[in-house]
Amino acid sequence: MKTALIMMTILGCDDSVSQCHYVSTVNGTWETIATCDAESQKQLPKFQNANYPVVVAVCETSDNKMAMAK
Repeated sequence: MKTALIMMTILGCDDSVSQCHYVSTVNGTWETIATCDAESQKQLPKFQNANYPVVVAVCETSDNKMAMAK
């Protein structure tokens, strides 16, 4: 079984979360999207001062499937 590399990217978005821009990449990798999503809840408060109304974490596998956590 091939292991996927999962990375977390932080994006700053408008109120409707339709226009988002790169803010940061969180150091680390996770074995599953679920573990990345769980960690994103701990990481997002670190970006509360970003100059965007909404900040989201995107957990993405090496095969480009994505999941968003707000």
